[in-house]
Amino acid sequence: VYYSNEKEVLYMNARNDVSSDLMLSVVAHEFQHMLHWNMDPDEESWINEGCAEYAMYLYGYPDPIVIFNMYPDNDLTMWDSGFSDYIQSYLFIMYLYENYGGAETIKALVAEPRNSIEGIEQTLFNISSSVSFNDIFSDWVIANYLDDTTCYNGQYGYTNIELPVFETSRSYSRYPIEKTSASVSPWAADYIWMNNGTPQIFNFDGNENGRFNVDVIKIDTSEQITIDKVILDDRQSGKYEMTDFDDRIKYVVFAVSNQESFGIGTYSYSTALLTDVNNSENLIREFSLSQNYPNPFNPSTTIKYSIPAVERDLSRSDRSELKSALQVTLKIYDILGREVTTLVNEQQQTGTYKVEWNTSLHDGQVSSIKNPVSGIYFYKLSAGNFIETKKMLLLK
Repeated sequence: VYYSNEKEVLYMNARNDVSSDLMLSVVAHEFQHMLHWNMDPDEESWINEGCAEYAMYLYGYPDPIVIFNMYPDNDLTMWDSGFSDYIQSYLFIMYLYENYGGAETIKALVAEPRNSIEGIEQTLFNISSSVSFNDIFSDWVIANYLDDTTCYNGQYGYTNIELPVFETSRSYSRYPIEKTSASVSPWAADYIWMNNGTPQIFNFDGNENGRFNVDVIKIDTSEQITIDKVILDDRQSGKYEMTDFDDRIKYVVFAVSNQESFGIGTYSYSTALLTDVNNSENLIREFSLSQNYPNPFNPSTTIKYSIPAVERDLSRSDRSELKSALQVTLKIYDILGREVTTLVNEQQQTGTYKVEWNTSLHDGQVSSIKNPVSGIYFYKLSAGNFIETKKMLLLK
């Protein structure tokens, strides 16, 4: 038994007008299947169909972007032949095309013998990109909701297509939010929308056996966009403090994605008003260093980290010492281990901090390497006995 995408001959029904834009676009779609079968006969359907939808875009008559935007909780890698599957596969391939090498990357993907996620990661490796499928998927989830190329170097939108509004799974305008249980399919997303804000803490608790990613999209009243991340621990739990969630913020969206290949991801969330917390600083119980955003980046990226309260043997009358500062340094190194710049070198109290590294600016930064070139860099946080290093990618 052969499917239509596993043949060397293409048949068109002559009872239809085969010269119409629709039918010729379908021809482009089916030609891609034949090319793909010739290069990689056992490719997963979601990749194959996504490339075929991309061929329709190249012809100039793509399928309309409908249905998927209404039901984004749809497994990207599970092909059920519904129209929503065609559209989400198309959007993912288009996102890959626009952000990671253009048509040459898609050609390489068609010819790559590895399949599905493994094929995409091998294709990225072949074009010298160190970004992972998980990273691309997380950014794609944000791009689908935001579709704005004016911020973060165009990382969270589409240049060649315009998306309709994506539906949210829950919307809130009254707080606090009581504990709510939810679920999301593998390689799919939920969007939790909040407005009419008041400073509060967002609590997330995912299934311990799962692998979640929770990104934060904030739009202020001047339409300024901020992308942040909820840092999850090994138990897939985390908190996000929204001290600025007031009349300055138009709305906030939490994009929850399930990055496991099998099994429904169950999770719960709630909020607590900051006025209901006796001491919000006590919520920071451990050091944390977040992945920089955006990543890859050009020319600037933001690094977020948290410093907990310093615990000492104190008398009850001297609890203020819990706020004693630590010496904190945040340094950037190149792939050879050479120090590029020092972003932070000072005493800091407990709290959460954000630091920008702008590779085009050097004033006020201790820098031994001017005008960093494209490549992998490392950022290292040192605070007391805590040391952690993460890598990032600069693309110029």
